[in-house]
Amino acid sequence: MGPAGRGAGHAGVVPRDDSGAVPGVSEHADHGADRVVWGALDPFLSPTMARPSIEMCDHGELVMLDEHTHWLHWDAPEKINPLIGDWLAGQRGDDGPRS
Repeated sequence: MGPAGRGAGHAGVVPRDDSGAVPGVSEHADHGADRVVWGALDPFLSPTMARPSIEMCDHGELVMLDEHTHWLHWDAPEKINPLIGDWLAGQRGDDGPRS
């Protein structure tokens, strides 16, 4: 399956065993802070996939944009740019960007 089909963390896309776990992946493989911005009108990734995706993150935040689609950075740059910029600024300590 190609990279587009991997769907890291997307329920229904990632193969799971009988217990619902992803084989070879710890229950919470991501230990960093994540902000997932999702378009509620996305024709490719159902909004029902958003919550299970963010639940795989230890420190995740879901931002659902109700009036936008899959191409958020094109649909709504005035909303996306501050969401990304604010998130990045929050990832920095007093010493500047994390490496």
